Amino acid sequence: MQNKIKGVKITVLENGLLKTTYADSCVINANYLEDIRSEYTRLAGGEDLSQTKLLIVFEGTMDVSRDIGERYLTERVRPKIGEALVAKNKQTAEYLKGASAVMKTSHPVQFFDNEEDAENWLLSL
Repeated sequence: MQNKIKGVKITVLENGLLKTTYADSCVINANYLEDIRSEYTRLAGGEDLSQTKLLIVFEGTMDVSRDIGERYLTERVRPKIGEALVAKNKQTAEYLKGASAVMKTSHPVQFFDNEEDAENWLLSL
C-alpha cells in the first residue's frame, strides 16, 4: 500500500515496516508534518504507533520551515518500536543527525547511510 502527500510517499512494506520517503528539495513545515501525522494515524487505525517500525528516507535536500521548532522535535513524537533515518544528501544527513540528537523519544532513533542497514536494524528490534 502506498500513499502520496505533497512529495512524500508513505508505504507499508511487506516486512511490516512503515516507510516514508521525502522527495528531493522537499519543504517541511508544520502543516506538512500534520498531514503526514494524520496519514500515520489512519494507517495505524488510531493514535497509537507503539507497534510501528518507521523507516524515513530523504532522497535529497530539504528545507525546514521555522514553524517546526521544538514542538515537532520534542512534543509531537509518538512512541514507536524504532525509527530509522536515512539521507542520501550530506547536508540533509548532518541536519538529521543534529535533530535526532535533541529529539525526546521513548523509542530508539538511529541514523543510517543506507536503507538496507536501516531496515535490518528495524527488523532486529
